[in-house]
Amino acid sequence: MLRAAKAGSERATERVAVLMTPAEKAAYADHASRMGLSLGQFFREAGASYASAGAEERADADALESALKQLELSTARTEAALDSALAEVRAPVTTVIRMNDKVEAMAGLMKEQQRRIDEFNGRIIRLETVLEIALHRAPLQSHRLAESASDSGTLG
Repeated sequence: MLRAAKAGSERATERVAVLMTPAEKAAYADHASRMGLSLGQFFREAGASYASAGAEERADADALESALKQLELSTARTEAALDSALAEVRAPVTTVIRMNDKVEAMAGLMKEQQRRIDEFNGRIIRLETVLEIALHRAPLQSHRLAESASDSGTLG
């Protein structure tokens, strides 16, 4: 237990009157007796213990206040670092988004060009087919024309 500090060989000479019920006095006296203390010594040590607990609470509160200040500083530094990192990441991400928009636009143009190429190929195939048919018919027609010319020469 903590005892109140006395200056040198100072004797306790001051009195403090504390009013209480006879039952309270009896309970405190009984408690002091079990601890091997006089009633006065019991109250002096209880008071010293209470004052000491208050000092410990203040020390704990001061330590907690200091820890909170450190936490606030650390949090502020962390937030600043995160803001900086976010700024560094934001620019490249924005660039990628813009590039993606361009790629999507180019993909649309490429699809349109491919559609036109496919349409052009279809027209070429149809023209080739018509040309082949015309070329196959041409010899037959020239042969028929030659036969009809020779037939008309003999008749005429």
